[in-house]
Amino acid sequence: MAIRQRPGFPVNVERTAKVTEKTNVYFDLKPGQSVNLRFTPPSDESGELFFVSAQHFKMKQEGQPRAYACLRAHGVDQECPICVFLERIEEVFADNDTLREKLHREHDVAYRWHAQVVPVPKEGQGLAEQTYVIGLSKATADKVSKILMMEKDNRLILLTDPDEGQAINISRNEKTGFGTRYEVMPTGLRMSLDAITTVSAAGVPAWEEKFLNVRDALKLRIEKPESLYPIIAETVGIVAFAKVFPEVTL
Repeated sequence: MAIRQRPGFPVNVERTAKVTEKTNVYFDLKPGQSVNLRFTPPSDESGELFFVSAQHFKMKQEGQPRAYACLRAHGVDQECPICVFLERIEEVFADNDTLREKLHREHDVAYRWHAQVVPVPKEGQGLAEQTYVIGLSKATADKVSKILMMEKDNRLILLTDPDEGQAINISRNEKTGFGTRYEVMPTGLRMSLDAITTVSAAGVPAWEEKFLNVRDALKLRIEKPESLYPIIAETVGIVAFAKVFPEVTL
């Protein structure tokens, strides 16, 4: 009797679990929220705590909003067509203040200072199962840097120390947009990163097992300059694009 061949392949349990597990690594501080955070040691060999990203937001590709890395900051000796576009509109649309202001407001390069953190669980909350990347404004990141400098000047254990670093409280006001404000305060609460994260079956704390390279975790869209022209055209409209870039053929 012939064996009937059934379709499909044996399930790979490990790969299936990896695909469906939580992959969000961004820590988003919501309006009105206050949280104690432990900063991990830097992931960059330079020792810099923050990785600075420069991105153009609200660009469109196939109708979907996208953010693209500014090539002046993240390219390799490359010009950034989006920056060039925003510079040229000052002359091309000199008589249209409303349009210029809108384009700058929505697409000017935005800088964020990113670091790896572990949220300190509040009473009744479980331990963290991973590390996260938080993005801060320059002013907010500077407040964290000043705490670090104060610790160094006073020969204290630095807040990034994995065993005895102190938690930093960051709170956000209720407003959004340009009204958003953050406060940064040292808590004096010193705790091990091991104590606030789960431990794997092999005995490895989650913050070590899932330690991130902050730059890689951001997954910046770093495109070739020529790839950005169609994106600019879709975002601002073909008429505005042609006026600003008459030399470019799409």
